[in-house]
Amino acid sequence: MRGSKDARAASKFELAAEHEQTWASLVELFDELVELLGDHEVSLEDFVTTLEAGLEAFDFALTPPTIDQVSVGEIERSRVVDTKTAFVLGLAEGIFPTASPEPTVLTDTERNLLRRRSIELDDDTTRRLLDERLLGYLAFTRASQRLISAARPPMTAASR
Repeated sequence: MRGSKDARAASKFELAAEHEQTWASLVELFDELVELLGDHEVSLEDFVTTLEAGLEAFDFALTPPTIDQVSVGEIERSRVVDTKTAFVLGLAEGIFPTASPEPTVLTDTERNLLRRRSIELDDDTTRRLLDERLLGYLAFTRASQRLISAARPPMTAASR
Protein backbone atom coordinates (compact mmCIF):
# COMPACT_ATOMS: atom_id res chain seq x y z
CA MET A 1 0.00 0.00 0.00
CA ARG A 2 1.26 3.44 -0.87
CA GLY A 3 -0.84 5.34 1.58
CA SER A 4 -4.21 6.34 2.83
CA LYS A 5 -5.88 6.70 -0.59
CA ASP A 6 -4.74 3.26 -1.75
CA ALA A 7 -5.87 1.69 1.52
CA ARG A 8 -9.30 3.31 1.25
CA ALA A 9 -9.62 2.19 -2.37
CA ALA A 10 -8.92 -1.36 -1.19
CA SER A 11 -11.52 -0.97 1.61
CA LYS A 12 -8.80 -1.27 4.25
CA PHE A 13 -10.14 1.54 6.40
CA GLU A 14 -8.14 0.73 9.52
CA LEU A 15 -4.90 0.78 7.53
CA ALA A 16 -5.95 4.10 5.98
CA ALA A 17 -6.52 5.55 9.45
CA GLU A 18 -3.08 4.31 10.51
CA HIS A 19 -1.49 6.06 7.52
CA GLU A 20 -3.32 9.29 8.28
CA GLN A 21 -2.35 9.25 11.96
CA THR A 22 1.26 8.44 11.14
CA TRP A 23 1.50 11.25 8.60
CA ALA A 24 -0.09 13.80 10.93
CA SER A 25 2.21 12.79 13.79
CA LEU A 26 5.28 12.91 11.56
CA VAL A 27 4.42 16.39 10.26
CA GLU A 28 3.87 17.57 13.84
CA LEU A 29 7.23 16.07 14.90
CA PHE A 30 9.06 17.84 12.07
CA ASP A 31 7.32 21.12 12.96
CA GLU A 32 8.49 20.71 16.55
CA LEU A 33 12.05 19.96 15.39
CA VAL A 34 12.08 23.13 13.28
CA GLU A 35 10.78 25.12 16.24
CA LEU A 36 13.27 23.51 18.61
CA LEU A 37 16.36 23.62 16.40
CA GLY A 38 15.62 26.60 14.17
CA ASP A 39 18.75 27.46 12.15
CA HIS A 40 21.03 25.72 14.64
CA GLU A 41 23.24 23.12 12.95
CA VAL A 42 23.45 19.70 14.60
CA SER A 43 25.43 16.63 13.76
CA LEU A 44 23.75 13.76 11.94
CA GLU A 45 24.11 11.63 15.07
CA ASP A 46 22.37 14.23 17.27
CA PHE A 47 19.61 14.69 14.69
CA VAL A 48 18.99 10.93 14.48
CA THR A 49 18.92 10.66 18.29
CA THR A 50 16.43 13.54 18.55
CA LEU A 51 14.30 12.13 15.74
CA GLU A 52 14.25 8.66 17.31
CA ALA A 53 13.19 10.15 20.65
CA GLY A 54 10.33 11.94 18.90
CA LEU A 55 9.28 8.79 17.03
CA GLU A 56 9.25 6.79 20.28
CA ALA A 57 6.80 9.30 21.73
CA PHE A 58 4.20 8.60 19.03
CA ASP A 59 0.98 7.34 20.58
CA PHE A 60 -1.64 6.00 18.21
CA ALA A 61 -5.25 5.25 19.05
CA LEU A 62 -7.61 4.06 16.37
CA THR A 63 -11.36 3.99 16.64
CA PRO A 64 -12.80 0.97 14.89
CA PRO A 65 -14.08 2.30 11.54
CA THR A 66 -16.72 -0.38 11.06
CA ILE A 67 -20.29 -0.61 12.25
CA ASP A 68 -19.30 -2.93 15.12
CA GLN A 69 -17.50 -0.55 17.43
CA VAL A 70 -17.26 0.50 21.03
CA SER A 71 -17.52 4.14 22.03
CA VAL A 72 -16.67 5.34 25.52
CA GLY A 73 -17.52 8.78 26.81
CA GLU A 74 -19.32 10.95 29.29
CA ILE A 75 -23.04 11.04 28.64
CA GLU A 76 -23.16 14.83 28.14
CA ARG A 77 -20.35 14.69 25.57
CA SER A 78 -21.12 11.53 23.63
CA ARG A 79 -23.26 11.88 20.54
CA VAL A 80 -23.36 8.29 19.32
CA VAL A 81 -26.33 7.46 17.16
CA ASP A 82 -27.80 3.96 16.85
CA THR A 83 -26.36 2.51 20.07
CA LYS A 84 -27.58 -1.02 20.66
CA THR A 85 -26.23 -1.53 24.21
CA ALA A 86 -25.28 1.06 26.81
CA PHE A 87 -23.27 0.44 29.96
CA VAL A 88 -24.02 3.05 32.62
CA LEU A 89 -21.23 3.16 35.18
CA GLY A 90 -22.01 4.22 38.73
CA LEU A 91 -25.74 3.61 38.45
CA ALA A 92 -25.93 1.01 41.22
CA GLU A 93 -23.78 3.04 43.62
CA GLY A 94 -25.90 6.19 43.40
CA ILE A 95 -23.06 8.02 41.68
CA PHE A 96 -24.99 8.53 38.45
CA PRO A 97 -27.26 10.38 38.37
CA THR A 98 -26.07 12.25 41.43
CA ALA A 99 -28.14 11.30 44.46
CA SER A 100 -27.88 14.69 46.17
CA PRO A 101 -26.08 17.90 45.36
CA GLU A 102 -22.89 18.75 47.18
CA PRO A 103 -23.15 21.43 49.88
CA THR A 104 -22.20 24.96 48.87
CA VAL A 105 -21.34 28.15 50.74
CA LEU A 106 -24.14 30.17 49.16
CA THR A 107 -27.80 29.27 49.39
CA ASP A 108 -30.00 29.14 46.31
CA THR A 109 -31.72 32.35 47.44
CA GLU A 110 -28.37 34.15 47.66
CA ARG A 111 -27.37 32.80 44.25
CA ASN A 112 -30.59 34.07 42.69
CA LEU A 113 -30.10 37.50 44.30
CA LEU A 114 -26.54 37.75 42.93
CA ARG A 115 -27.69 36.51 39.51
CA ARG A 116 -30.30 39.30 39.40
CA ARG A 117 -27.41 41.73 39.96
CA SER A 118 -25.64 40.24 36.89
CA ILE A 119 -23.10 38.26 38.91
CA GLU A 120 -22.80 34.84 37.30
CA LEU A 121 -22.21 31.85 39.56
CA ASP A 122 -22.51 28.10 39.28
CA ASP A 123 -25.99 26.76 38.78
CA ASP A 124 -28.33 26.51 41.75
CA THR A 125 -29.58 23.21 43.21
CA THR A 126 -32.73 23.14 41.10
CA ARG A 127 -30.79 23.61 37.87
CA ARG A 128 -28.22 20.94 38.80
CA LEU A 129 -30.99 18.46 39.66
CA LEU A 130 -32.73 19.16 36.35
CA ASP A 131 -29.44 18.67 34.48
CA GLU A 132 -28.81 15.38 36.29
CA ARG A 133 -32.30 14.17 35.42
CA LEU A 134 -31.73 15.05 31.78
CA LEU A 135 -28.41 13.19 31.76
CA GLY A 136 -30.11 10.21 33.39
CA TYR A 137 -32.83 10.29 30.74
CA LEU A 138 -30.22 10.45 27.97
CA ALA A 139 -28.24 7.56 29.44
CA PHE A 140 -31.31 5.38 29.95
CA THR A 141 -32.76 6.00 26.50
CA ARG A 142 -29.53 5.99 24.45
CA ALA A 143 -29.53 2.25 23.71
CA SER A 144 -32.06 0.68 21.38
CA GLN A 145 -31.76 -2.87 22.78
CA ARG A 146 -30.10 -3.13 26.20
CA LEU A 147 -29.19 -0.97 29.18
CA ILE A 148 -26.66 -2.46 31.56
CA SER A 149 -25.78 -1.01 34.94
CA ALA A 150 -22.10 -1.72 35.40
CA ALA A 151 -21.55 -1.71 39.14
CA ARG A 152 -18.37 -2.38 41.03
CA PRO A 153 -18.39 -5.60 43.03
CA PRO A 154 -18.72 -5.03 46.78
CA MET A 155 -15.44 -4.78 48.63
CA THR A 156 -14.55 -7.55 51.01
CA ALA A 157 -11.97 -7.54 53.78
CA ALA A 158 -9.65 -9.57 51.52
CA SER A 159 -9.89 -7.07 48.62
CA ARG A 160 -9.07 -4.01 50.75
